[in-house]
Amino acid sequence: MMSSSNYVSMMLAAPVYKWLIEAVDKARLRYDVQELIPASTKVVAKLNQYFKQAVNKPVYLCSSLLDPRIKTNVLSSNVLDLIDMNREEVLQMFKDTAKDFEGSCYSNHQPSEKDENTCNDESISSALFKKKKIKITSLQDEVSVYLDSECEEEGCQPLHYWKCNSKRFPTLAVMAQTYLAVSASSTPCERAFSIG
Repeated sequence: MMSSSNYVSMMLAAPVYKWLIEAVDKARLRYDVQELIPASTKVVAKLNQYFKQAVNKPVYLCSSLLDPRIKTNVLSSNVLDLIDMNREEVLQMFKDTAKDFEGSCYSNHQPSEKDENTCNDESISSALFKKKKIKITSLQDEVSVYLDSECEEEGCQPLHYWKCNSKRFPTLAVMAQTYLAVSASSTPCERAFSIG
């Protein structure tokens, strides 16, 4: 929930815009007071304008997609209509932006017979409880595996998630360090340096 003590980070900016637009629309329909309709129409138009300007910069959509609690859930048909993009265009923009963070962390190592034989020597319990690991050999694989996996619970801390998953998703973890720490407003800085 929004409050004066909780600041909106960049990763929540797009979902908050969406929520505000929907809330004003619902209030306008619920009250149906003639005096409120022109003002609420202007509010929605201004929010739509700000939202369109914001999502033209990759930081807003990338930070939302990098939030493991949200991922592609923010890409509803209303949002896609509002930003005048389709889902594939948004995901392509995300992948193109991720290329700027790509390192040499992918290997094309194919398991040899020796590697496969060592698996047979494992104990039954370790074989039963071993997680099935998906081999990620490219940035395309990394993005697909991340976006196709389940969203995390609401209580998940995104920066902690990326720290824990930095080996699994190395490029996206570096990208998350850049995008997720950005505040959506300068209010915290202004408050820290204000006198009075």
